[in-house]
Amino acid sequence: MRWCLAVVAGALLGACPFLSYGLLHMGVVALVVPWVARRWAPTVVAGAVVVLAVIAWGAAGFWLWDGIEATREQWAAGSGTGRPYLYFLAADVVLLGVLVGPAGAGGLTRVARLDRPARALVLVAVGSALLGALSGFERGEVERIWLPLACWVAPAAAALVDPGRATAWRWWLVAQGAATLVLATVLRSPW
Repeated sequence: MRWCLAVVAGALLGACPFLSYGLLHMGVVALVVPWVARRWAPTVVAGAVVVLAVIAWGAAGFWLWDGIEATREQWAAGSGTGRPYLYFLAADVVLLGVLVGPAGAGGLTRVARLDRPARALVLVAVGSALLGALSGFERGEVERIWLPLACWVAPAAAALVDPGRATAWRWWLVAQGAATLVLATVLRSPW
């Protein structure tokens, strides 16, 4: 069963970059699981399936790196290069905070309270997002690229739990819900 799961995990991870180039980040986040669990044999199997998926797409006529380069060229030919780097470096990080909400962002200030696996997952997801922001390639594109990463940053909210103060957690939950309602009411999207 473990080997079947490794093959399925590899197939899913191998499909990620072909769904969205932003999902390339998920490869880094996925490496946290074997690092924390210290189970390398299934990881090698999953990694081999990822490589086979990339090769299969290449054999079918779509080479991942050519697609990334073509996307970069289209981005540079469009409005991408006109976007100020420093503005979007800050704005993208702020948007990640908006995506995870006040409880997720607040939990990042107490991430050391999390157990080792959860802390590693959250920190690698944040680090992967920051590397993406520093690359400058994702300027203003984080609403779709970072959304999958935000799912792995949100567990930081668990660090806010204080066993002696159950009411504090309730206020964070209220803040999370209120922020969601405000965003859903105020923001208008063409999508």
